[in-house]
Amino acid sequence: LDTAVDQTIPVRVLLEPALTTKYGFSIGYGTDTGFRGTVDWSDLHLNRYGHQFGMQLQPSERKSSYSAAYTIPISNPKKERIAVLGRWENENFDNTETKAWSLTGGYDLVRDNGESSIYLSYLDEDYATGSDQGRTKLLTPGIQAVWRLTDDRMLTTNGIRIALNLTRGSEAMLSDTTFFQGSAHTKGIVSFSDKTRLIGRAEFGGTIIDDITINLYKLPEILLDSTSKGGRIKGKVNFKTDSIFEDAIYGDN
Repeated sequence: LDTAVDQTIPVRVLLEPALTTKYGFSIGYGTDTGFRGTVDWSDLHLNRYGHQFGMQLQPSERKSSYSAAYTIPISNPKKERIAVLGRWENENFDNTETKAWSLTGGYDLVRDNGESSIYLSYLDEDYATGSDQGRTKLLTPGIQAVWRLTDDRMLTTNGIRIALNLTRGSEAMLSDTTFFQGSAHTKGIVSFSDKTRLIGRAEFGGTIIDDITINLYKLPEILLDSTSKGGRIKGKVNFKTDSIFEDAIYGDN
């Protein structure tokens, strides 16, 4: 108090920079993958411009994937950035084997009440199912948006969340088939007391294709699953960031 001037006390704060490199290892077993291992590595401050790089290696008995992501911040690094992601995946079951690689670039924008992302993805997949085998190439632009209205982002007691995903492929745009796909899903929470609350969710999705008898088989399984699993589109891994683009491609919405 002896150093106080005009009721102001000077405070000296010493800060230490947080670790910018993170890594992790795990092993496990899944009914769809068999025994598997996972290696995660990321550098959250690759250079003085705030670029980030991360990768995930996940070999397993029947379903292996290897992914990497590079992100570049724009203006506010917490709300706006560009991401480039690559992924290679191999699945080998009793009578089905697929090998696919994808490259995706996108732009993320985070707002107070939601996030939005536009992306362009290229997918090349070789598949063999029984006596049927072939190769599919797709160039698909897409857009994803999430809107939310909650009383508290961290501890929500009342709120609603709506997510929309739209993507398209065209034979005139380096794709083997022409299609349009969309999915929407919502989740709501209503609390009646401190110990009672009601949680509900709904999901809708569909695919429009020019010739379903022929071109449906040209759509890879990962796109056929995207309308039946809440709009999930595989192709990259979630490195635990706030990117709606990475969540849309790597993990659950």
